[in-house]
Amino acid sequence: SLGEGNFDDYRNMYASITTAQAYITPENAQSEIPRVINAALYEKRPVHIHLPIDVANSEIDVATPFEIEQRPQTDVTKYMTMVKDKLQSADKPVIITGHEINSFKLHEKLEQFVKQSQIPVVQLSLGKGAFNETSPYYMGIYDASLAEEDIRNYVDQSDAILNIGAKLTDSATAGYSYQFDIDDVVMINHHHFKMNETKDIEVSLVDLLDGLNTINYVNNAEFPKFKQPKAHD
Repeated sequence: SLGEGNFDDYRNMYASITTAQAYITPENAQSEIPRVINAALYEKRPVHIHLPIDVANSEIDVATPFEIEQRPQTDVTKYMTMVKDKLQSADKPVIITGHEINSFKLHEKLEQFVKQSQIPVVQLSLGKGAFNETSPYYMGIYDASLAEEDIRNYVDQSDAILNIGAKLTDSATAGYSYQFDIDDVVMINHHHFKMNETKDIEVSLVDLLDGLNTINYVNNAEFPKFKQPKAHD
């Protein structure tokens, strides 16, 4: 507590910045600890476990070993049909990717989609390392008004932007200084698919990327090539 006898203070404080919380007792430890660990593994976000000092050294009988919970897959077929239609009508498609690819370790799935679709890729600075920078489809870092001119112009003029595992935050976009039409952005994030008025806040990023890899589409648009920074003496 904070000295006033309310032992939920810290749990309440952490509730808004963690994906799950648990107050451990000898009676609930066997169910609560696996629950929050599975939440951390699935969401790739921190959890908060409140372990009172008079409980920490308690011993309990564990009937079953810990198992990683298997979540049901979501059918994303209708979303992928929408994405394919968007791409086929576009002149300048692009992928913006970011930190969720790193968190969920989805680099191979993303690169597979890029290889087969040949859509150029930019990373947000927040998502550095999300995509293979030696790929012929990699353009560079996009941080809106701070980006290299050719990259900035291509992305800002794109009419089909697949935002995969990235968050368009103020710090990542130089104070929201991007010039593209937000209506041309398809949000493809964990628990967040959004295209026009279609939204899904339950679908996983893994299922969405698996769905992208079923799309039969090849991009033919020209795009700026990545320029490797040169070392100076």
